Amino acid sequence: MSRARRLRRSAGALAIASALLVPASSSAEPLSYPGDSANYGWVVTAYFDEGGASDWNCGGNSYSGHKGTDFAILGSWQAMAEGRPVFAAAAGVVETTHDGEPDMCNSGDCGGGGGWGNHIKITHPDGTRTLYAHLKTWSVTVENGEAVACGQQIGMVGSSGNSTGPHLHFEKRKTADYSSITDPFKGPCSPSPGYWISQGAYNSLPALDCPEVIQPWPLLSLDAAVLPIDGQATDFNPEGASAGIFDAYVGQDIRVDFTVSNALDETAVAQGVRVGGELSGHWSVSDWLILDNWPDNACGGDWCPNDSNELPENLPPEQLGSSFALELGPLSPGESKRVELTLTANAETAPDEHARAGLFVANVNGVYQKPGFDAAPDNVDDKQTWGDGDLKWLVEADLYVDEQATTGDGSGDDTLTGDPSTATDGGSATASGTGGASGTGDESDGGSSSGDASAGSATASGGSASGTDGGPALPPVYGADAAYEEGCACRSAPGRGGGAPLLLAFAILGLARPRRRSR
Repeated sequence: MSRARRLRRSAGALAIASALLVPASSSAEPLSYPGDSANYGWVVTAYFDEGGASDWNCGGNSYSGHKGTDFAILGSWQAMAEGRPVFAAAAGVVETTHDGEPDMCNSGDCGGGGGWGNHIKITHPDGTRTLYAHLKTWSVTVENGEAVACGQQIGMVGSSGNSTGPHLHFEKRKTADYSSITDPFKGPCSPSPGYWISQGAYNSLPALDCPEVIQPWPLLSLDAAVLPIDGQATDFNPEGASAGIFDAYVGQDIRVDFTVSNALDETAVAQGVRVGGELSGHWSVSDWLILDNWPDNACGGDWCPNDSNELPENLPPEQLGSSFALELGPLSPGESKRVELTLTANAETAPDEHARAGLFVANVNGVYQKPGFDAAPDNVDDKQTWGDGDLKWLVEADLYVDEQATTGDGSGDDTLTGDPSTATDGGSATASGTGGASGTGDESDGGSSSGDASAGSATASGGSASGTDGGPALPPVYGADAAYEEGCACRSAPGRGGGAPLLLAFAILGLARPRRRSR
């Protein structure tokens, strides 16, 4: 348990426990919607049975004997695997928790936890209770006796106990007695006074309207790397304005790996993640591939092609122009997705210009939007903090016509093969073994680095190099505070990001509605 959570629990316990000492008032504790309706798709699949399988609005969205409300998640099993949070509908103290039951039931008759499977009961200051059932295995994040706030995450949607698919079964009880279960919705066929803060229209969702909603949100970080061209120096013209700039020849392909990561701890699934690119006229996209490092993927957690490659929104390379977007889909907590982007150099750069490629996060549902590389982002409540909330990287290079047909022969002042453990310049050069991208945020599975990611140190002399401290030798670094990563220099976009800019400037900044039956 994190220190912040312990402190939050302690503070909340004092206030809520004191309230529970007060006799129950005549007015009931109003309820907020217990699912994250702002970021995820949910649908009501069964209301409380008022008799004869009639719901509160005298409709038929119920079944005989159903004494709760079922909220199903769109995306079903895949969405459940990604994780859909369940929140406390009102402040109170946890009365009962049960966890550890299997959560893949689809028969409606799996038992466990009294039929509720993994579940939580919360007692509220007015003496009423709420119950949250069929939760995901080991997703319960609260303990008996713990004070919780309205909107605090308490578990995740599952299909444990008597369930036919992933959903939340929610109950309102006037007392601890099972016979006191009441419909939280009011309407022409319901005697209930209504318990929601705002129940919404028929077959829509109640409002998520806690006074202070404590919700996790996705927290993204970026990384990027340029792969060196085999047998060719990364900076074969280290003079003048080209010093420290990645160099290549017209007609060559250069691959940029752009990685977007969702932090692991206390974050939500990032939905609708879309990345964008803006290219100067020197480039065209010749290929792209989206990969992920999810532990359950076909590659066992190594980088593996992701289903988002098949999305119809993602156009083939030849149809991508100078401004393009690629849909990555959702990112679960701890997951990264990488775009392997191959750029073809089509035109020579003038002495006073560089070829540019701007890569950025264009959308995260309900959290973040950025319409273009240089546009100011719409960062909801400043939730994204990497790079001061500007999720972008810049790529620059100098491109030359290969008049002497030396492409790929290793000529030039500084030679880097595909193996970064060797670097020669015909004389001597020293490479500092610090690497990683400048920026803030979590460093995990391709996320951005903060500070030094030590890779050892190496000295190249007379055409040879050796690594020390277990790190590989790196190619020569031109300019203070520069750092190579996989043979290139990485930095955040000018004027943004946390950390000093790096001077080496191939600079990469990286409805279906199935009926869900439950007890």
